[in-house]
Amino acid sequence: MNRFQLKQNAFYYFVLSIYFAAVLYILACGLNRLGDAQEYPYLPKGIFLLAVLGGWLFLNALGGLWARFRLPEKAAAHPRVMLTFECIIACGVLAASAVVRIWCVRNLPMQPESDYKTYYEIANLLKEGTLLTDGPGYCDYVAMFPHVLGYPYALSIVFRLFGTSVLTAQYFNVALAVGAVFLTYRIARRLGGRISGVLALCVSAFWPSQIIYNNFIASEYLFTFLLLLCIYVFVVTISFGGDTPNPGRCVLLLM
Repeated sequence: MNRFQLKQNAFYYFVLSIYFAAVLYILACGLNRLGDAQEYPYLPKGIFLLAVLGGWLFLNALGGLWARFRLPEKAAAHPRVMLTFECIIACGVLAASAVVRIWCVRNLPMQPESDYKTYYEIANLLKEGTLLTDGPGYCDYVAMFPHVLGYPYALSIVFRLFGTSVLTAQYFNVALAVGAVFLTYRIARRLGGRISGVLALCVSAFWPSQIIYNNFIASEYLFTFLLLLCIYVFVVTISFGGDTPNPGRCVLLLM
């Protein structure tokens, strides 16, 4: 049973309204620019709208079948079977998400430029321990923008373990992306139940923008993974133990 329940008050509906308004605004802006550089700009817009309609119809049909065959009651009667089935689905989706991302890395090669090249070279210098001697320009850059050092430092550890190459950094991004997909699944599972978790898992696993940018040696994947990890720890902490005071929970929440 889910012990963490959101209180449905005015603030709850206000936050939901803001969220849906932001999502609609993002979709509207994206749809307005979709296909501008193509010969038939309205074709991609039509395909996108049909895809959204198809997804909505599919989810409604799935919900109708779910209610018609009383699957929630059957699931409650066989919790171990449903848990095993859910684990199989989750493992399959995670494996498929990793395969898709690896395919993009292997078939869409990219050499780092601009900030991505900076991250790569700073990570290599950190790995060799020569940042102060061989990278004076980078030292000044890090001094002005200290946040730049975080991702290259993590990348330098990966380079020490698996060797220095662009492909190593890209595979590191793949691992972080799959980890972010898993954390999204666990957060949704905690907050909304089994169905919400599986849907969030599938959406985050195959969302295009979360796949095609794995080739970039960028810090966003690491930061996204750490952000989701913090959210997951927060959700687990406040939903575990009920109202009983616990010093360990207080320390985790403060962190």
